[in-house]
Amino acid sequence: MEEKKRLIYPDILRIVSIFGVIVLHCVGELWEQIPIKSKSWVALVAIDSLFRFAVPVFVMVSGMFMLSPSKNRGIKKLYSKNILRKMKETRLNMIESISNPQIKKIMKLNKNAKYRRQEQAFVAEGWKTVGEALARGVVTTLYVSERFMDTWQDELREVEGEVWSKVAHNIDSTHVEYVASKLFIQLSDTITPQGIIALVKMPHYDRQALLNTENGCLLCLEDVQDPGNLGTMMRTAEGAGMTALVLTKNCVDLFNPKVVRSTMGALFRVPFYLCDNLTDEIDELKKEGFTAYAAHLKGDRDYTEPDYNGKAAIVIGNEARGITEETAKKTDALVKIPMEGELESLNAAVSAALFMYEIHRKR
Repeated sequence: MEEKKRLIYPDILRIVSIFGVIVLHCVGELWEQIPIKSKSWVALVAIDSLFRFAVPVFVMVSGMFMLSPSKNRGIKKLYSKNILRKMKETRLNMIESISNPQIKKIMKLNKNAKYRRQEQAFVAEGWKTVGEALARGVVTTLYVSERFMDTWQDELREVEGEVWSKVAHNIDSTHVEYVASKLFIQLSDTITPQGIIALVKMPHYDRQALLNTENGCLLCLEDVQDPGNLGTMMRTAEGAGMTALVLTKNCVDLFNPKVVRSTMGALFRVPFYLCDNLTDEIDELKKEGFTAYAAHLKGDRDYTEPDYNGKAAIVIGNEARGITEETAKKTDALVKIPMEGELESLNAAVSAALFMYEIHRKR
């Protein structure tokens, strides 16, 4: 019987492909550390493009042997021996227990602000929010419902549109876990889960760099407590072109799941920083050339009257109490929103929106 000779070229292709996959993963780890359009960034793009062939070539070589004419394998046998086996393996690797350490961590991050600060991580949920996080390379682990096991990348592609290329690139270097559908419902913070959750690294910004922004405009929030209000104000701040948000430490946690969800991705695009209290922070802002305007029921002029030239800081207070007397005394001007009827004030997010877009209109 003639001895079969081993084909060398498929082995060479496999080795080259494996090396290429390793290079792709190494490059993926470096993306977020290198400034865009720098020489190093251009080099990484070139290397990434050069080795993009690796995964498809590896799959094709494997398929070549699986579907070889020399192997008498019918559709039924192919299904039972290969496809069904792979499906079972995937099922075995699926997270199905609520006692799984990863599931416990996600649930604790959803509920505990102190734990979020300790881990410097938070949970993002939903196709839009997770897509934004992926586009910026800040996702450490993706958790996908069993229901979307085969379609989740298509769902993201449809939502992200123009930035899909960034999302797709970062998916390659992101760890993905599949979660049983019933367990995912318990894991989700929403009544109707969309099927995808991400563990995300907290962003950090250079306070001084933000204060040095020419004609910078800050939205300063004192002890705002409603998650929906904070999320809405962050979205509006992006739309109105604000430089950053300044939040007191007594504000609702910016990484509370309800806040994250209501920002609709603005959380990843609008800079922010925390301060102990606005009374002292306003003194510091004045040293940096900012003029502080506070929304106040006792304001002596309408919010449309100031010219808001130069650096400006808009101060919005707690939903029930407004800004504190100490903070009000430190501001340069108390301004009001005219009211008809018997209303005393507007919702905090609505008031902030009026101020921000008035500044936007005058600049």
